[in-house]
Amino acid sequence: MSEVFGEGAVVGLPLLCLVESHRLVADADLLHHLVTRESTVILAPAVGEWRDLAAYTDVIGRRDAASAAHAAVDLAASLLTTRPDLYSNLPGGGPIISAA
Repeated sequence: MSEVFGEGAVVGLPLLCLVESHRLVADADLLHHLVTRESTVILAPAVGEWRDLAAYTDVIGRRDAASAAHAAVDLAASLLTTRPDLYSNLPGGGPIISAA
């Protein structure tokens, strides 16, 4: 992600991914630093998008990963992940950039 920030780009962080990261990552300060950067935008699906998010969840199997895929497709953005295997069932493999 430092490469993305270094290019002056904006990083969209899906809210459900942030919640899951907080559960899994021991370094809360690192998450706080990521969230409070000027170039980080927290992405939350609109209430009316629940069916789309449910459909992505059916395909991917995890709500956090589904929210990331939904946001990437909706915003015509790339999805940087260390788990590209999660998105293998998306049509065309999805807009995935592997950071593995």
